[in-house]
Amino acid sequence: MHPLITIFGVIIGVSLFGFVGLIFGPLLISLFIVLIRIYSNEYLVKKREVKVVKSHHSKEKVMKKASSLYL
Repeated sequence: MHPLITIFGVIIGVSLFGFVGLIFGPLLISLFIVLIRIYSNEYLVKKREVKVVKSHHSKEKVMKKASSLYL
């Protein structure tokens, strides 16, 4: 953890939570940064490819269902 994060966490934590903010301020800021990194890794950086698997059997099932509707 970068020292500036700790300092800002202590200052913000003490102003919001009082003496207990010495502990919870840096922890909450670190947790928030980790959540932002997880979100960016999952949804912003990686563009997952969705592969559509087509098989001969699935086409037959769709065609059978479609043909039964018209009969």
